[in-house]
Amino acid sequence: MSAWLDKRRLSNALVELLERDLEKLQQSQRITQSAATHEESRPENDKDTRALESSYLARGQARRVQELQGELARLKAMESRVFEGTTAIALSALVELGSSEGSITCWLVPAGAGTRVVVDGVEVRMVTPQSPLGRGLLGKRCGDSFEVQTPQGLQEYDVTRVC
Repeated sequence: MSAWLDKRRLSNALVELLERDLEKLQQSQRITQSAATHEESRPENDKDTRALESSYLARGQARRVQELQGELARLKAMESRVFEGTTAIALSALVELGSSEGSITCWLVPAGAGTRVVVDGVEVRMVTPQSPLGRGLLGKRCGDSFEVQTPQGLQEYDVTRVC
């Protein structure tokens, strides 16, 4: 089966999006860290916790920066495989799913879960193997059906295309 979307373009779009997010987060983290150590943040009394709260926020942002850097590294290292209709779905599979609510296109990736990217007019949802949908996809083939428990209830999907 030929690819209906270029995975290289998809990968580039996803990496660019996450790199922009990382840049914004790093900038925010620097500002928060600066605020935590600024002279005006010194406590005026024992009830003034501005500096402490800023330091907690800066620490959380620093952790998220590290997580996002790790996600980007995993995405950049992912080997993009070609999947035929009879190949079992695994990491890097681009999958079109049909359901009673319409069709969706998912890309099974090691990181970036929940991110959506539009390439060639097609919205692609990033799904990781750890997610319920990702676990449901693993090992399926074109033509297979499976169910996933969602917050809206049990959802049935049909695998209509894989590359």
